[in-house]
Amino acid sequence: MHEHDSFFDHLLSQKPKFLAGNLFSEAVVAKNLQYFNKPPLLGQATPPHQDGFYFMLEPCHALTMWLALDDVDEENGYVRGSHARGMRPHGRTETLGFSQGVTDFGGEGDHREEIACTAKSGDLLAHHALTIHRADANTSATRSRRALGFIYYAESAREDVTTHRAYKQKLKNELAEVREIYMKKNMQMKKLLTTLGIASALLGQVAADKSMPQGYTIPTIDLAGQTHRQTVVDREKGQYLGHPTTVLLEDGRTMLIVYPKGHGRGGIVYKRSRDGGRTWSKRLPTPKSWETSKEVPTIHRVVDAKGKKRLIMWSGLYPARLAVSEDDGEKWSELKPVGDWGGIVVMGCLEELKTGKGHYMAMFHDDGRFFTETDKRVNPVVFNLYKTYSKDGGLTWSKPESIFARSDVHLCEPGIIRSPDGKQLCVLLRENSRWKNSFVIFSNDEGRTWTKPRELSAALTGDRHTGKYTADGRLFISFRDRTHESPTPGDWVAWVGTYDDIVKGREGQYRVRLMDNTKGADCAYPPVEILPDDTLVTTTYGHWTKGESPYIVRVRLKLSELDALAKEKDFLK
Repeated sequence: MHEHDSFFDHLLSQKPKFLAGNLFSEAVVAKNLQYFNKPPLLGQATPPHQDGFYFMLEPCHALTMWLALDDVDEENGYVRGSHARGMRPHGRTETLGFSQGVTDFGGEGDHREEIACTAKSGDLLAHHALTIHRADANTSATRSRRALGFIYYAESAREDVTTHRAYKQKLKNELAEVREIYMKKNMQMKKLLTTLGIASALLGQVAADKSMPQGYTIPTIDLAGQTHRQTVVDREKGQYLGHPTTVLLEDGRTMLIVYPKGHGRGGIVYKRSRDGGRTWSKRLPTPKSWETSKEVPTIHRVVDAKGKKRLIMWSGLYPARLAVSEDDGEKWSELKPVGDWGGIVVMGCLEELKTGKGHYMAMFHDDGRFFTETDKRVNPVVFNLYKTYSKDGGLTWSKPESIFARSDVHLCEPGIIRSPDGKQLCVLLRENSRWKNSFVIFSNDEGRTWTKPRELSAALTGDRHTGKYTADGRLFISFRDRTHESPTPGDWVAWVGTYDDIVKGREGQYRVRLMDNTKGADCAYPPVEILPDDTLVTTTYGHWTKGESPYIVRVRLKLSELDALAKEKDFLK
């Protein structure tokens, strides 16, 4: 949670951290802040386990704090003194969300030493990483059991890299076993349903899809240390600056950028560059309503049937709102609702269509929370991918239509690329459940119909894909790395290859690490522009300086420069 909201990031580093340091009598490192919820009658029992088994530290000096958000009866159990007896053997459990548990738990000593801990809302429980603990299922018909979990490592603790690598391989093997069992059971059920004449579509789609490898073999070029390519667009001490989008005007030099003061929300900041992103103006004046933005702003160029050029800027959640400029961004309108609907990252992408002059299609997603005024999420959560049309150069937009809705994979944040011959639309999609690689869909009729989603190569797995063609026809696609097996997890990366590579599921030519993000995967909603001389300008936010708030940086490069590095085999090891 601390990686996604500045409030929780601040909370993690304040009083609980101070208390953890006092308990350890040494400085501590804040590692994680998690939200737990066991709903009425649904929350499963948590098997006995030691948090240190997951942490893999040497020495195992770490602790967890559990802040109750609801009253808790005698449903949490701790084994007294277990923190002083070392690590117990752990193995796979059958509980979703708790892959490992103590395998030899249950002896007389365990039960004799176990104590129940009640808690009132607001109480804080703290335990050592070696303390064995468990929790019963939530059998209440009406009460949830919610809590925040804070994790702190002592500065003297070091991650056991060898053990961690072995653990990840063990989990990978166990996951493969579970998937194989699931596939076999699914095929048996499919045969039964076929025999009974029941539609096999009821089985869901992922089990029938062939999984792609979760790692890639193409090399990675590392530009993170090449600071001459980097320019700080904006930075403010203690202020989270994130999630930018840009637009390049027709003169090939003027770029405009918008981004929020906060993680995906907050007042919108607006700047201009008149030299292709080399230098940037001070923060420019904006309409008052821009301070009320609830989500990531996105800016786009549109042209109506009479050739009138406009800039439009979206602000999402409910209701989706739009601001318009008719003088290339010198003056802007207030944000105004476009309809009785909303969504997440509105608009993830926008594309001019060949169905008529001034015709555009835009796409976004929602998980049931923001499409209507009231939260209509279901369990399991369903992700909807929507499209909406404009026939008047972006001023008004149709009621969104769902392209597909799925709960087995969470497909979102569309990024659109048109084929080199202009006849096909390709949309790259983030997979937010993190079970699969990113996905792709295609349309051969200007977005009216779409192919079934399929997995992309692991080399293109990540979030918020944005791409541009270079002069030689290759694609440069920038995104946040969320590949399952990668040397650059959570960093700002790019992919270089061809459109045909995407169509045929190939890995592409090479990957590029643009900058090294120092905190989780909180970075890289990266717009890409290409200048007349074939220079690529890509811009995004991230935790570029350890311990500091994220800020906005742009990177400039040419593919010819990357090709030269590739020829020298100057790759990330």
